[in-house]
Amino acid sequence: MSPRLRSFALIIAIAGALAVSFTAPSGAAGSAPRVEPAAAQVLQSATSFLKQQQAYAFSTDIVFDDVLPPDFKIQHHASAQYTVQRPDKLRVDYTGDRRQASFYIDGKTFTLYDQAANVYGQLAAETDVETTLNNIFNKYDFTIPLADVISNDPQKTFMDAVQAGWYAGKATVRGFSTHHLVFVQKDLDWQIWVDDGQQPLIREIAITYKNLPGQPEYMATFTDWSFSPVQASVFDFVPPKNAALIEFIAVKSSSSGAIK
Repeated sequence: MSPRLRSFALIIAIAGALAVSFTAPSGAAGSAPRVEPAAAQVLQSATSFLKQQQAYAFSTDIVFDDVLPPDFKIQHHASAQYTVQRPDKLRVDYTGDRRQASFYIDGKTFTLYDQAANVYGQLAAETDVETTLNNIFNKYDFTIPLADVISNDPQKTFMDAVQAGWYAGKATVRGFSTHHLVFVQKDLDWQIWVDDGQQPLIREIAITYKNLPGQPEYMATFTDWSFSPVQASVFDFVPPKNAALIEFIAVKSSSSGAIK
């Protein structure tokens, strides 16, 4: 998974994953990536299916850790609804213990709206959602939760830093029979559950930030998948009454502005 997944958003302050105990296959810690064919095949089917969809929507139920010194974990909850229209439109409505925020990309403008503070900020959008989010991450060091899932090429994004991966077996997620896959990276371990039905839908993702104090955990369960056409008005942001327009402050410079 890309570095963006390790910095979901300063604005919504998300971190974490599901902590699990497993034994990596022999050689998994070597320098060359080692991914079992069964794991590679299942992940490829899920990411290829998602890449082919021009319009889709899904919801997520999120659980994540906040680690207090020295290593005490407090668990938080959130939910988010995603609507995507390739190549350049996105809406995310996020409701959590700490923050209620919405993100809009209408093809021309990126908008972040903080509901509690009733403030919003806007930036120029690029030609597609991924480029917009990457440019914002490069300059402002924040992005939306689970941005990797809606990237132009999810397979490349997921596998970008993988060192090893394997098929852990079948598992049931909220009544759905799934394939359970496990992947190892330098700084984090992650798992993914993919539906074994006619559509290889992502049912759950879990991440363990193993090099951070307390190894915080993050889990997102995916529900309500839809692939129906989306009206353009869904992505339009209309400022609520008395909402204040604020400026984004750059906290991270980028020499090239390239997609990472």
